[in-house]
Amino acid sequence: MKRAKESYLMKSKRKHQIAMMAGSAVLAMTLFGFSGQAKAAQPHSSYWYPNTLLEWSAAKDKDAPFNRGTVELKEGRFQGIKTNSTSKVQPKVIALSSMYPSTSGAPSQGSDNFNSYTFSFWQYVDKLVMWGGSAGEGLIVPPSADVIDSAHKNGVPVLGTVFLPQTEHGGKIDWMKDLLQQRQDGTFPVADKLIEVANYYGFDGWFINQETQGANKDDAAKMQQFLKYMQQIKGPKMEVIWYDSMIDEGQIKWQGSLTDKNKMFFQDNKTRVSDQMFLDFRWQYKDEVNGKYDYVTPYLNSPQKAKELGRSPYDLFAGIDVEANGYNEDFNWPFCSRKVKRLRLHLVSIVRIGLITARRHKRNIWRRKRFSGLVTIKTRIIPILLRQTIRTLGEVLRMTSLIRA
Repeated sequence: MKRAKESYLMKSKRKHQIAMMAGSAVLAMTLFGFSGQAKAAQPHSSYWYPNTLLEWSAAKDKDAPFNRGTVELKEGRFQGIKTNSTSKVQPKVIALSSMYPSTSGAPSQGSDNFNSYTFSFWQYVDKLVMWGGSAGEGLIVPPSADVIDSAHKNGVPVLGTVFLPQTEHGGKIDWMKDLLQQRQDGTFPVADKLIEVANYYGFDGWFINQETQGANKDDAAKMQQFLKYMQQIKGPKMEVIWYDSMIDEGQIKWQGSLTDKNKMFFQDNKTRVSDQMFLDFRWQYKDEVNGKYDYVTPYLNSPQKAKELGRSPYDLFAGIDVEANGYNEDFNWPFCSRKVKRLRLHLVSIVRIGLITARRHKRNIWRRKRFSGLVTIKTRIIPILLRQTIRTLGEVLRMTSLIRA
């Protein structure tokens, strides 16, 4: 039987079928035959030591584009209804939150682990610090892109952390000296890089935590110069927060208040050194029996001390921490009582929110509820001053954990 001659339409259809089969074969080989070679690499958030930060550039960092925030800071955040007509707006709350369990390996765009911690209490906080850093991984930790965008969508500034740990936790005084290295013209290259990173990634400043022992008076003076230099080069909306730890002689001696020993890192005559100061956690304790220590009195004098320096008392933050004993931390709640006429709490830093949320054991959940219930009762005595930003501190504690890294 004579075969019919193919028409132009038949030839085109046959070529199309062959092309489709070839394309399917290539796709199948890509997906199955070479699947081990076709996986995309997970981008990770940055972390550095001072000297490795100096080597960093966005052009050479393949993950850098994924670590940039894409959302501008929203002006004015949602705070809910003001429930107390006598409350003030000056008091603020900072959350120091570890979004991921370690400094390294933090995904740039959010985790694929269902059991991840997602901060969802933006209406209760005025600033968030991406808490992190460790001697074995890196000391300088910017917020990841997902955290930047989430914070900015809710009108909350977000800061990175510079953490120089205590020697018993692996800290080295050489790292502090690396941070403070200075050019002949008096500028600080690491400070320049910190501001470069913040501008490129799109976040709002740095939390400086220097707790490494072994420094001297000259080191303290240079640290002050470093902070002043950051004030000069940062943008007007960027902030630098100082952690109360180093004193004017260079030693690590937490004051728990604004004193003559740590004021140099806050204000120097008419020159601003840091935008806020975090007063650690001991401000609430006093040895009533033996009189060996008294952090309460200098803490109560801190607002006046700030005014004498020409600064607002609301630039000082009192820390709350349950790291040492977890849910069973012993707080001096009566000290916060509004039954006492003098103001007790001005501003609060809630430290290491999120760790408990990531824990799955039922006993931990029960402890969290027990702790939150206790705080709910105790915080009825928190001053009214706090209630514009947070109706009572218990409203945050009922939903979060407060654990320092």
